[in-house]
Amino acid sequence: MKILLTSISIEFPLATYGLAAELRRNSQLAACQVEMIDLDWACLSHYERKNSEIWRYLAKINAVKPDIVCFSIYLWNNLAYRELATITRRLFPTIKIVAGGPELATPEAAEPWLASRDVDVVVRGEGERTLGEVVLRTAEQDTPRGIPGTSFLGDRLVVHEKPSAPIRALDELESPFLAGAVPIELFDRSGASLARYPRVLLETYRGCYMKCAYCQWGNGSNTRFAFPMDRLHRELTWLLSHNVGAIFIIDAMFGYKKQGAIELLEYIVQEKKRLGASTKFNVYHNQDFFDDRLFDLYREADVHVEIDLQSTNPDVLEKLGRGRWKTDSFERHLAAIQKKNVPTTGAADLIIGIPGDNLKSFEDSVDYLLGKHMRVNLYQASILPDTDWARRAGDGKTAHSPLPPRAIFESADFPLNDMIAARLIGHGTDFFNSFPHTATLLSKGWFERPVDLCRALGALVFKNHDLMYGESHQYEGVMQAYLSSLPDTIRALCPDKRKAEILVELASFEGILAALKWKRGGTVLSPVRGWHVEADQWLTQTPLYRREGVTEMEFRFAVGQLAMDCDRLPDPALLDSVAERRHALLFFNDSRPRHFMIDTGFTAPLLHRLNGYFTVAEALANLAVPLPDMAPVWTILSLLSEAGLIVPSHPGTQIGHRAPKADPVPAMAATA
Repeated sequence: MKILLTSISIEFPLATYGLAAELRRNSQLAACQVEMIDLDWACLSHYERKNSEIWRYLAKINAVKPDIVCFSIYLWNNLAYRELATITRRLFPTIKIVAGGPELATPEAAEPWLASRDVDVVVRGEGERTLGEVVLRTAEQDTPRGIPGTSFLGDRLVVHEKPSAPIRALDELESPFLAGAVPIELFDRSGASLARYPRVLLETYRGCYMKCAYCQWGNGSNTRFAFPMDRLHRELTWLLSHNVGAIFIIDAMFGYKKQGAIELLEYIVQEKKRLGASTKFNVYHNQDFFDDRLFDLYREADVHVEIDLQSTNPDVLEKLGRGRWKTDSFERHLAAIQKKNVPTTGAADLIIGIPGDNLKSFEDSVDYLLGKHMRVNLYQASILPDTDWARRAGDGKTAHSPLPPRAIFESADFPLNDMIAARLIGHGTDFFNSFPHTATLLSKGWFERPVDLCRALGALVFKNHDLMYGESHQYEGVMQAYLSSLPDTIRALCPDKRKAEILVELASFEGILAALKWKRGGTVLSPVRGWHVEADQWLTQTPLYRREGVTEMEFRFAVGQLAMDCDRLPDPALLDSVAERRHALLFFNDSRPRHFMIDTGFTAPLLHRLNGYFTVAEALANLAVPLPDMAPVWTILSLLSEAGLIVPSHPGTQIGHRAPKADPVPAMAATA
């Protein structure tokens, strides 16, 4: 029997690889052949691009000729899988189609997929064990009758078996990493690669004792089950030995128990040192864990912590099931990790349109986080299957979509008009996310509150570009459609003409840094080890300017200095004293976005002549700009080489060059 597992993912599909590992280790399925295909979600979600992925999927089926095809269905791929299910049924009517995932967690969610007869069996809940039983029954040409956690097509009716119990003995499950099911090539290991996934997903336990109304993790139960610490250690060692770029521990809250979280972090610190790994980690901090040792280990392990809030309204938090974690808890933990210099994502999530919330309360929440200079990630409230919201969705007070993303459009206290206004605020929060200095100075100078700037900017974007907020929270994804007109938007929001031009340049400065931050696969510059040149030694060098890794832009105002001053004191009065001096900034990435200031009259044209063929002496002579002192030239070249912006010429590039004459070239200097 041949089984084809499919995924349509926006992150590493951990669940699908876990299913593959478990099927392959099942001794009763030893004769089965398990294949996988990971389809491109971005293509399948785009009308003009999805054909290629559909045909790639069909070519895989045609080559493998599977007996069973499995779909892992999530919020973001539900609609794409509906199409694939229909196509598969029409072209391959004898193939059994088994579907599962969070989107099919209840009989009500499974019903339409089975009633359409495009899917034969639905696995509700955890799939590792249940899917194996379904495969065995299929091999025996039998139905899944009696298998808990399944729904299937009977003779004429859809049959729903009782829910399956959670898997308690997680130690019995196969690790997809340790079993060799996961190719390490899937992951970014350099910070600049174009590997399929920038980070690994890893779980340390399942379940949650919180009872958030919008989430399936807790679902009203205090039951949790942990993976064995030994298994986690071995998985971490395997990943760190390959120096993956990042690991996101996807537990609802990091740490099954506080002591276990401490032990795991101690192991990460130990192994990173032993293996020389630079892997970064991301976790959701558990606000029930307030411990100095934990905070210290976050820092030592380079764990970037996120503390989420969802709303600042205590009544709303109570209705959400998050009443124990109000703003006082948020502030206490945030202050502690900042005092300990713990790296953070700098972000917190807020939900738009929570039933029981209203526009004013939502604006207060946005203003609260922006006032703390945090990135605000907004998400529309959605009613997912098997959540408290789903069980109460029929109260008649909430209008929502039955299809993904299942957004709530209005509720008793949040009418549609206010919901639209709240979403437009998202344009403003993303402006703060990608242009924090520009947004802060503009807000403090001409608006009463940060959220007021968000509202004004969102209204302008909608009026001028007819664009609604998109929820990606990234510079390129959200703002690409109107970046070219951002200067005019800033000018419209700032009544002082000179200060508006300064803010326009500051936004350009921050925009380039933001684009470097979000871009994957770009050039990462690094200095050449052991290459050290001083003073007149530069004359005989044939350096290469790494222009392919540099974004160069001229500026009229000293916005780089303004950004640094704003870090110390974000006061709009700074705009009064910004110097006007034409210069250029070199933006580059050496594992983090950086910039370097140079003059446009001498240093910039000199760099453009450093192509790995000409000596510095020849480049200087070509410029023919006599200056009294060479020392600043050597200083700038040395600084640029230390940053990796200029490197020695590659072997074989010095073609037809002779040694420079003994007489020095005319004295020249840079003015930076």
